[in-house]
Amino acid sequence: DLEYDSNCINTYTKEQLLKEIQVMHDRLYQHYGKQPIFYISKSFYNIILAGEFSKTPLWVREYQGKPDLKG
Repeated sequence: DLEYDSNCINTYTKEQLLKEIQVMHDRLYQHYGKQPIFYISKSFYNIILAGEFSKTPLWVREYQGKPDLKG
């Protein structure tokens, strides 16, 4: 579950967040033997994840219409 949180984004760089997400991703993949799915907010995706983790399926939280994601 990856969502926008101003404390997180104001405390850590994009690179630091991506490194931690990669660690989590790899541990989940190793444990389950399957590609994890990221449940994301569109804000977090557009700010941090756009262009990253291209093989990881996304479940986008959007309550009204299609989510507007970069790339």
